Amino acid sequence: KTNEQAATLQHRVQMLEEEMAHALALEEGKRNELSTAAGERIETLEAKQAEQEERYLADIKFKTDELEQWQVKYEEARGSLAQWRAKARKMMEEKEAEMDNIKATARAGGFAKLGK
Repeated sequence: KTNEQAATLQHRVQMLEEEMAHALALEEGKRNELSTAAGERIETLEAKQAEQEERYLADIKFKTDELEQWQVKYEEARGSLAQWRAKARKMMEEKEAEMDNIKATARAGGFAKLGK
């Protein structure tokens, strides 16, 4: 009877070991699946992040180019304004000189002599 009980126990131990090996294999498979899925998700996220970074860099380059164009236009407008101010100043000085000449001629009685 003891031999029978020992054989039964040995058979149960063997069955438990097989079940445990099967459970460990399933667990290993699940772990591998999760690891693979996590790796794929990480790759997807990294690719999306790289695309987003490329879009940001392209946008920054576009905005930088646009800013440089506006700076050029601003400098041109500033130069134009300086030229216009110089012309206006020169015209005012010429008109003031003309007025001074007219006043000087009038003081000297020049207009009265011109009328005679």
